This record gives sequence, C-alpha cells and structure tokens, in this order.
Amino acid sequence: MGGCFGLVGCNSATVQGGGTTPRRLAMPTITPAPAALKLPAPADAAVVASAVRRARAREISAAVSMLNAADASKRGRLGEEVVSILADDNLALAAAVALALPAGTSQTTAVDLAGRAWVLSDPAAALAWAIQLSEVNTAIAGRRAVTTELVRTDPAAAIDLIQAFPASNARDDTLVLAAGAWARRRTDEALAWLATLPENELRERLTSSMGFELAQSNPARALELAEQLPDGRNRWLLLSAIAQTWVAVDAEAALAWAQKLPVGDAREAAFAGVETGFGVPSSRTSASVPGARGGSSRTGGGGAAAIAARDDVNSPTFAAWLATQPPGLSRDEAILEYVRQRGVPEPESVARLLAQIPGTSVRQQAIDLQVENLLVVSPERAADLLRSLPRSEQSPDAIERTARRLGATNPAALEALLDQALLPPDRKAELLREARR
Repeated sequence: MGGCFGLVGCNSATVQGGGTTPRRLAMPTITPAPAALKLPAPADAAVVASAVRRARAREISAAVSMLNAADASKRGRLGEEVVSILADDNLALAAAVALALPAGTSQTTAVDLAGRAWVLSDPAAALAWAIQLSEVNTAIAGRRAVTTELVRTDPAAAIDLIQAFPASNARDDTLVLAAGAWARRRTDEALAWLATLPENELRERLTSSMGFELAQSNPARALELAEQLPDGRNRWLLLSAIAQTWVAVDAEAALAWAQKLPVGDAREAAFAGVETGFGVPSSRTSASVPGARGGSSRTGGGGAAAIAARDDVNSPTFAAWLATQPPGLSRDEAILEYVRQRGVPEPESVARLLAQIPGTSVRQQAIDLQVENLLVVSPERAADLLRSLPRSEQSPDAIERTARRLGATNPAALEALLDQALLPPDRKAELLREARR
C-alpha cells in the first residue's frame, strides 16, 4: 500500500517531552476558531498558568480541580487552553489532562485536539493511545481525531498501521472510522481496498460506514456499496440515507429509483429517506421504516433499529448514521455524538432530531452542542437557533458566547438576540458595551 507512518522504526513509546515539538493545531471544527480561546482577563490567564504548572508536576487531579473552580461559563475554554499549551511539549500529558476533564463538549474538544497533535509527532503512539480508550464518548472522540489526521496524510498507510495492531473490537472500531474518512477523501482508492477484503462481519461494517459517508456527497457511489450488503438492517439504513441526499440533488431521479425497487424493506427504507429529504415530519416516515415504531423488521429491531424505534428518536437519517458507529452507545450518547458529527454539514437533519427529543438533560446538552457547531460557520445561525427555542432552553452561556461573536460582525443580530434573551438587564447592557468597543 502507500507510504508508511513508521510502524517499523516509528517510536511508539509514550511521548514525554522529547523529540521534535509539533506545531500548534487549529481547534477542531466543533468549537469556535482558535482566536476565540485568547484569554483577555488576567485572572483567567493565572488559572491556566497554575493548572499547567500542576499538570507538569504530574498533579493532574489538582490541575483539573483548579479549572473546575473557575466560573462555569469559562471552564470549558480554560481547559482547552491548558491542553493546547501542554500539547506543545508533552503530548501524553496533554491527552491525560483532556481525559481527566469533566465529561461534555469541552472534554471531547480537548481529546480531539490532543489526538490530532499527537499524530503529527508520533502516529503509532497516538493510535495506540486511541485504541486503548474505553469510555465510549472519549474513545470515539480520540479515535476519530487520530484516524482523521492519519488519513489526511496517507490513507493507505493509516489503514496498514491500524491493521498491524492486535485484533480487537477497539481496533476494528478504529478501522471503521478510518475507512469512512478514506472514502470521503479518496473514494476510488478506498473502494479498491474494500474489494480486497474477505466476506465477513467486519467487511459489512466497513461497507456500511463507507457507504454512509458517500451518501452525504455521492449517492450513486453509495448505492454501489448498498448493493454489496446482504438483506437486512445495514442495507436498508444505507438506502434510507442515500435517498435523503439524492432528493436534495435530483428529486425526480431519486423518486424514480425508489419506485423501481421491489416491494419490501428496502423500498420502504428508500421512501422513508425520500420523505425525510422532502421535510415530511418523522411521524409520517417512522411507520415506513423497517424496525422503527409501527414498522416491520426482519432483524428483530436490535442495535440501531432499537434506538431508532424509541418514542423520541425516529429519524431514519439518525438510524442510518447510528448503524455505522461502534457498538455500545447508549441512547443519550448516540444523540450527542450525532449532533457532534453532523451539526455543521447537516444542520437541518440535526434540527429535526432536536425537535423529537423531549425536555430532558440530553436535549439541553444537544442544543448547547449545536449552538457551538453553528458558531463555527455562522453566529447568525446560532442566534436563529437560540431565538427559536423557549426561553427556558436558552442557556445563558450559549447566549453569551453567541453574543460575543455577533458583537464584532452583526450588531443588529446581537440586539435582536439579547432583546428576547433571559439574561439580567445589566448583563445585557454589558454585552452591548463590549460589542461597541
């Protein structure tokens, strides 16, 4: 296959500060741009400096406790800044601190940052770290960060490096993520490699993962992969995802294709995707989705179908995506990971999913996460999302982050957001003053 990341002769030992210092990475796409992490307040800078000193003294718990003692609205970005500083000279330590941060979006972002930076210094060590992660959310974040960076450099060598690790479920989960990233970047190469693999359960997972990634941009190529899958859940989930994207590109062709499918699960799944693509409410599509509430299932409704069938998650797109993920995700973990991954490329799909989730803690977490996603591409869209919510679901922290981004670019949108925000009047006035400076 292609070049080598140094599996032979590559230092796979834990990095402890020696070797070439890696360049600073840009922050992952689920957070604001790196400029947003600058710390204008001296008190914040002092917290970061103290936490860095504690971490370098191997007092990780003490470092995290210092961050947790900071203002709740600042903890996340302070933690990310600490990890970013540590990643300049001790990647293993940066990763350890990222994993010790409180669970949530900021921890995931910090894990992503540490993983990507580690790949630039020692790909094999970074991959070994990612594969051994056990907690579901951090494992997905770490493996996705490492595989994305590996594939960006040399996809074929990345696959070789992963396959050289001892066989395990974690190794296979990592391979599935890398294969999907490869299919996005170099489709022909990825599919040629897939064709060399033996027919087994892993190849089916890889086919589903690569097909789902291609369904987002190239429905015709994704359909080739769907035809390689045996009858069952994975096939109809992929067909549903293909149909949803195809409708947006060529509705007439998508309908013609779906109508030609033989009566059965595959045809029902395709039409569920068509209806979702047209914006039909999920209550209409769910009855047609095999394995979903009210629908038939030849698979018994296990795995992704079981989660999709629950009364508050009926999106065929979500179910199709879930089939490509590592097993073991709880319903709440799956929702948050879907928002994390698809919030920027598919905001409409995420909005439909959010509309199905009742007023629970995971709904609030998902909303806050999607605000962060939208801030990357358009503060105005983040403000639109916040204004569309009941005031009780407008997180003050999310409002303030959005307000700061709007203040520099769109004062009118800032005023509209603050006008209906549930913030104390003096705080609103302070945000407006900051925007005018």
